[in-house]
Amino acid sequence: MLASNEATLPKFNRMGKIAGFGNPDIFIGREGAMIDLETQKGRSFRSTTEIGQVNELWSHGLWVFHNPNAKLPLPLDFFPDALNVFLDAEGQRKYGSERRHHIIRSVTQIVGT
Repeated sequence: MLASNEATLPKFNRMGKIAGFGNPDIFIGREGAMIDLETQKGRSFRSTTEIGQVNELWSHGLWVFHNPNAKLPLPLDFFPDALNVFLDAEGQRKYGSERRHHIIRSVTQIVGT
């Protein structure tokens, strides 16, 4: 199953600002929680979106839930930017990705100056 926790209007605003669209005087800040895959623990984060500074991609926020009983399992590297959620040999939920950090929730603040 595929899911996205970032298919939102604030995501479109952040991506537009990175690409240089809209009013350059608009401030866009974001904060929330992320998972660190190296430690398998959550932590908070805060970021600012700036024109031309690519700190997120359209593919960020994509989650792939792997079915342990699938007849044709999807390789874990099929979506390289995605957060893969799967069960280990003991049936415990694990996370994997080529990226270390994945946002699990956030709030975007957009302020005109």
